[in-house]
Amino acid sequence: SLSQLSGHKVSAVSNFAARTYIEKKYPNVVIDPVTDTCVGLQHVAFAKSKAVITDLPVASWCLRDRGLINLKIAAKTEFTYSMGIGVRK
Repeated sequence: SLSQLSGHKVSAVSNFAARTYIEKKYPNVVIDPVTDTCVGLQHVAFAKSKAVITDLPVASWCLRDRGLINLKIAAKTEFTYSMGIGVRK
């Protein structure tokens, strides 16, 4: 859980709502701001951070695209949001 990451460095995409949520609810988690999910996963793969908080579809794509075979999806967070698709008329 996020509470277990207290005192650890956790990667989170700079402009994502999850980062703000973690900063407010878990102030003892050390945020490693990253530009995108793939960079965050690379930080975890190379032990620059303990975990990355991101959404599953993007994480799955990055893991496959970057060949990061030493990582696993460890847990869900209580933070959720709905995703949608925008289209023209």
